[in-house]
Amino acid sequence: KSMADRIDWLEEKSTTQLFTGHLGSGKSTELRGLKSELENRGYFVSLLDAVEEIDLADVEYTDILLAVARGLERDLREKGLELDPRLLDNIAMWFAEVVYERTDKKALEAEFSAELKVGVSTPPVLPFFARVLTRITGQVKTGAEIRKNIRRRLDPQIFLLIDNINLLLAAASAAVRKKDWKGPAIIFDNLEKIPLSEKKGGPTRSDQAGARFS
Repeated sequence: KSMADRIDWLEEKSTTQLFTGHLGSGKSTELRGLKSELENRGYFVSLLDAVEEIDLADVEYTDILLAVARGLERDLREKGLELDPRLLDNIAMWFAEVVYERTDKKALEAEFSAELKVGVSTPPVLPFFARVLTRITGQVKTGAEIRKNIRRRLDPQIFLLIDNINLLLAAASAAVRKKDWKGPAIIFDNLEKIPLSEKKGGPTRSDQAGARFS
């Protein structure tokens, strides 16, 4: 309730809250309670789980940003909230150009269809934005070499990546307010499970990400 109050007081501003504690102390239970509390107050809430969304053994800040973008769009769509398809296509094509050096949407859609025929999972029922983000996040999570290549391409574009995600967040905010909801509020659980870096006693990968944005 205390955290929900703080979010509510700052509802007109972007705000970040950190909730931490020892492993097994009940943080996930509390965060699910926070989700219910915020929903009772009229918020649209997207609850993401780091265990499901990212590879905890090898995480960079770009992986977390990608997971936020993909998870938020997915949750909005599942609630029947549609964002401007032109905006989504523009963001998706930015990702396609940076990550895959593709500038032709039709060619990329044909590539997705070809992947489906050989059993690669990019469901055809998803909108183009979701298919692009699903492909990228899936590759980041499962393939060491392609993960390295994706990060190498995204890292120099970090500020444009943040700009595009902020465009998505602004569109999401407008969409939920049209339905008389507040938010969106994004809860990202289990980030404390990201391990320490290889150097004993060194900073965690989340520490490194925070330093990059400071």
